[in-house]
Amino acid sequence: MTKQKNTMTKENLDRLTEELAALPVKEQTDFNTREVVEKLKVELQYAMDEKRYTIEDFVPMLAKRGTKVSPSTLRAYLQDNEKKKAKAPRNRKTSTNTAKPDMVNIKPDVFKVEDEQTHSAPTVSKKPNGGLPDFDDNADTQGA
Repeated sequence: MTKQKNTMTKENLDRLTEELAALPVKEQTDFNTREVVEKLKVELQYAMDEKRYTIEDFVPMLAKRGTKVSPSTLRAYLQDNEKKKAKAPRNRKTSTNTAKPDMVNIKPDVFKVEDEQTHSAPTVSKKPNGGLPDFDDNADTQGA
């Protein structure tokens, strides 16, 4: 028995691409609890603000239509929607610079060593022919 290749011709791929592009939007028919609250948030908020209904009043109404939810969950979902609404218009700049504003303009001379004789740092001397400098680690010990 030979193994069949799992390939598609260019012609079939093109046809399938066209079929997928022509698909109509499929309407959503079932909604989870969070989606129900999202779709009803304006009506729920209006009923609470203007008609003096409470979260607890909505629980049996939702259950009657097939969405069982506790008052605390319903409250949390409504608050989540409010938080999302409040955060939506913000445009945050993303930056990796975490320096504090007063740390941005530090001058290099702040890091100078005050007493150079107490620190043994290599000295730099230029070559007479203008080449690269030599680093002499023993300059301090040779009697300056």
